[in-house]
Amino acid sequence: MARRPTKTITVNLHGLNEAEARAKLNEVLEKAADDIKILKIVHGYHGGQVLLNMVRYDYVHYRIDYIQPLYGNDGETWYYLR
Repeated sequence: MARRPTKTITVNLHGLNEAEARAKLNEVLEKAADDIKILKIVHGYHGGQVLLNMVRYDYVHYRIDYIQPLYGNDGETWYYLR
């Protein structure tokens, strides 16, 4: 039996400050359909680590089941959703 592909959304936080990035994540997670199971977050890290640290360590939302840094690409993090 073939596995159904997991539905994902990608959000790009480049160019946003921390407050704007939090607001964007809140908006995306509140509006995401229940069948969305992965949120791919592109935050970058060469211009500083404020967004990386916020996304990986500080941000909390009830839809997030667990957080997976994308190894081999420090500028992306995946949220697996409930």
